[in-house]
Amino acid sequence: MNLVVLCDFDGTITNIDTAEFVLARFAQGNWRAFDRQFESDTITLEECLRREFSLVNASEKQILHELKSVVTFRPHFEELAVHCKSNRIVLEIVSAGLDFVIKHFLEFKNWQHLVAVHAPKTRFSAKGIDFIFPKLLDKTSINFKHDLVRQYKNEGKKVAYIGDGSGDYAAARDSDCRFAINGSRLARLCENNNVPCKNIMDFQEVLKTIQEMDDQNASENAKPPSETALFHTQPTPSALEKSSAQSFFFTSATTNGPIQLPVAQHPTLTETCPENEELIRRGGWHYSASLSDSSSSFPSASSSQSSGSSIMVFSPPSQFERSLNRIDEH
Repeated sequence: MNLVVLCDFDGTITNIDTAEFVLARFAQGNWRAFDRQFESDTITLEECLRREFSLVNASEKQILHELKSVVTFRPHFEELAVHCKSNRIVLEIVSAGLDFVIKHFLEFKNWQHLVAVHAPKTRFSAKGIDFIFPKLLDKTSINFKHDLVRQYKNEGKKVAYIGDGSGDYAAARDSDCRFAINGSRLARLCENNNVPCKNIMDFQEVLKTIQEMDDQNASENAKPPSETALFHTQPTPSALEKSSAQSFFFTSATTNGPIQLPVAQHPTLTETCPENEELIRRGGWHYSASLSDSSSSFPSASSSQSSGSSIMVFSPPSQFERSLNRIDEH
């Protein structure tokens, strides 16, 4: 599916902000002054975190020990994560928190295989905790969260964003679908700036919305399986003769016109190109056979067909056997 779900960690997946808890417990100095500077746009999110955590003098073990008894999780996140994994939807945690804290609790909940994590790397030193932030690909991005949304949008993805803090606002604003924890800073910023946003208490509403988007996307992309579809390589050796990994393009000849999509490996497509598997599955197509242009009198599916290219034939279930017979006849 052409959808990416980005989700904050502190105060969103967890019911408390673990970073603020660590600052309140271990910071030796007025860390809240930096927080106020960030809220007033005097300093960036990245600079705020650097200044705040330079005041922290504690080990990873001490921090995790203190958090162990206070961290709880917002309901239904696991259901959302499992749904995304099952439907090949990217679910990525985008956090300005402590990476080792995120890793610890994902492993504690056995969620580490369900999500990716986009967060700064923490470094301990005599001067406190420092961060190595993800490099901005767009120098005009507000922060690294905003930059990631822009990256996905530039790739043609639709982005759903879930968060709770001021640092999430730019990323949420530029996303296609927004969720904010009810009563959070993000919820207030969206309301004050007339940015459409769903306020949530848990992830049940997010899951419902993602499922509805799944259904809508499937409906828009499904093609009636009325004719056998011929897919021509452009160009490669005969698919019958070459089965090793190789990336190329297929052009499909359908009543809706040619569509070009990436394909890897002969003959099934499905193991190495999930996008094609999804497209073919939605239309009800089954792999029928492959044959060389030079050995077939099949009508050309593309005016740009090159000599020596190959054809892969896909058919709807009701025409599967008939297509195989047609191939035998030719």
